[in-house]
Amino acid sequence: MPNYNRREVLDLLTKSGILAGAAIASGLAQNKAKNVLASSQTIQLSELLGIVIQNENSYTAYNNDGVVFDGSCSDGSGTCGIYELIQSLTSAGYTQGKIGLIGNFYPVNSPQLQGNFVLTGDSQIYLNAQSVPFFVQIQKTPNVKLLWYQNAGIINTIASKRNVFSIGNPYFLLRGPSSNLIYTKNTIGQPTQFTISFWALGYGYPSYGGGHFLTYGTLSNGVSWKIQGYGSGNISFKNGSNTEVAGRFTQNIAQPFHVVIAYNNGSVTIYINGEEVASGNVPITYQSNNYLWIGNFPINYQMEGLANDNEYPTPYISNIQIYNTVLNGNQIAILASSQNQDPVDYSSIIFWALYSQIVHAGDLITGNGFERMVSLSTSGAI
Repeated sequence: MPNYNRREVLDLLTKSGILAGAAIASGLAQNKAKNVLASSQTIQLSELLGIVIQNENSYTAYNNDGVVFDGSCSDGSGTCGIYELIQSLTSAGYTQGKIGLIGNFYPVNSPQLQGNFVLTGDSQIYLNAQSVPFFVQIQKTPNVKLLWYQNAGIINTIASKRNVFSIGNPYFLLRGPSSNLIYTKNTIGQPTQFTISFWALGYGYPSYGGGHFLTYGTLSNGVSWKIQGYGSGNISFKNGSNTEVAGRFTQNIAQPFHVVIAYNNGSVTIYINGEEVASGNVPITYQSNNYLWIGNFPINYQMEGLANDNEYPTPYISNIQIYNTVLNGNQIAILASSQNQDPVDYSSIIFWALYSQIVHAGDLITGNGFERMVSLSTSGAI
């Protein structure tokens, strides 16, 4: 994006009717700023109540009275000046209207949304866990792209093609009616060392052998490994022969909880909410053509997933991360600190899927899952 100074921008906005009373710019300055502001013809300046423009690492927000914000994305409300502009407009009596954005934005916070304003213009907003709620809720035209702040795997390729951010925990939304997802065969390969991290709410039906949180295997050949929940607070890691290591925690099961399975050449350690609760040995013999099942694994019954009753009306698994190494205690504690936590080691993560109450999404690192997803409903219909 070309460099330009505040005077040039003010001059253009004055000519466009956004700013009242500023000096008229020279034709050269007008043309320079106009090329920046309207290169794609997506912003009609006469329709705007205000505009926020990036100039290198600084962001300047203008309304009819002049500059209402000038600073970095982390200054003020942490929204690159967008929230400050909205505040100025609502104070002036506006409850709706268009706000133009030019440049790349890196917000870091989500203040309470005001009014029914629409973001328009050619811009990319790079979100993190803290800024998702505000920028998902505010209206946007298609030229305003919501992307992830770190270009890991195919996450921004997906996000640039469709509006897939959700307000819930964590971020991605391609919602469907199913209660189960199946990923492509051999999604994570056959690692001898790995760490599995996820958040969950719900438990298993004891009469059906327990709820399957995650399973790596096939309906025809059997299980390579699986993570199950029994009743209120029992978590186990098993191989295909049902050799297991099991742990229990005393937290209220009605609250979301965090699970980590650390596997190292047969040695298994289970962590719940960041604390080690069990360890032992579970040798794995990988089956051929393994599929990664999230939720129900109906090898015996069509309902072997998490419970879905009055106590837990919306059980879910969220923020599933699988690494091809054994994470250390500090890394596990970080993952257990928040359902919104990003991967702690991008170099070793081999699967990352973000969910909110089981939704259709894909592996954001490798892309596996988008090419083949099959769902089984809780009624048993395929």
